[in-house]
Amino acid sequence: MLKLSFLFVGLAACIVQEGKSDDDGRDGFVGTGQTGSVADTADEDLESETTEDTGEPADEVEDDSARWEGQMQAEYTYAGSLGEFTEPCDGDAFINIDADGQIEGEGTCANDFISFGFAIEGSQDGSALSGLLVSESSAGRAETPFSGPLQEPETVLSFDHTHAADGESLRLVGTVNLVLSE
Repeated sequence: MLKLSFLFVGLAACIVQEGKSDDDGRDGFVGTGQTGSVADTADEDLESETTEDTGEPADEVEDDSARWEGQMQAEYTYAGSLGEFTEPCDGDAFINIDADGQIEGEGTCANDFISFGFAIEGSQDGSALSGLLVSESSAGRAETPFSGPLQEPETVLSFDHTHAADGESLRLVGTVNLVLSE
């Protein structure tokens, strides 16, 4: 049964709760991951900075990060000791790309049977985005690679990866469709 729990780390262990919007309305859900919004961190940093000479608030630093928001659509296929089944799921997603090209975000995927979440980690190299959809639990860490071009008005990140161990497998296939948030 341990083999099966490892394969479902991305499905069952990272439950995402439908939540309320932040005070500023940026997020429509609350993830269980450890990732935070780059914009949230930048706002907190600005609030705590003051100039040493006068004690007055420091000049605001321009935030060069870009926030992309949209939908995740996926299909997961399990094959193993419990047979084989395929189910679709979908949910909200967002990423922040900072001035150094680092990507951080979260995504959810849910259907009538299960709800799970991902931390989204990666980097930008020119117009190419790549990284990992990450699910973590006490059973371990599952990483699903993604890639896609950065383009307006819509950026589409694609993933297709099979997690396998000891005759059990879980394939995740899908897209994250994002538009630049203003």
